[in-house]
Amino acid sequence: PGERPEGLKVLLSLWVKKGLLQKIRRDLFWFTEQKLQDSFFLAEKLIHNSYISLETALNYYSIIPDVPFSVTCITPLTPRTFETPLGRFSFRHMKRGCVFGWKTVESADRIFHYRIATPEKALVDFVYFNLPRFAKTKDFTEERFTFDGRFHWKRAEDIARSFGLPRVLTCIKEI
Repeated sequence: PGERPEGLKVLLSLWVKKGLLQKIRRDLFWFTEQKLQDSFFLAEKLIHNSYISLETALNYYSIIPDVPFSVTCITPLTPRTFETPLGRFSFRHMKRGCVFGWKTVESADRIFHYRIATPEKALVDFVYFNLPRFAKTKDFTEERFTFDGRFHWKRAEDIARSFGLPRVLTCIKEI
């Protein structure tokens, strides 16, 4: 606590050069001896006001089979992408009134936690960001969606209705 910020920056830089730390971004580091069990928790460290959604959450819930190349999150803040040594993190902007519908999950090692959209919210977010593409088709077989008995269609429709865009609700009903 008594260290000067300049001295700490020199130490951190030295530890990065020695390979003891890995720089994730400005003011965020990872101990290289620690194996990363679950990269999802990093999303919240990169942008605090965010939650995991879209293809990342849909794959997490086994709704889509495709494994995304990056962890995709929703935030009411400026959209950004971070290329880190621990993965790629993409943050998509959504208006504040539509930023809801997540739950907090513990990481596999039970050390960290992160916020992830519920399955229903992840689907509605996915439809919202893909509306231009979905406006041209009523055939969603290309998406290869798989829903089990735990998916709540009424909840998905209520979430879609709250967006105030009739086309989002129409797509959810068509899916």
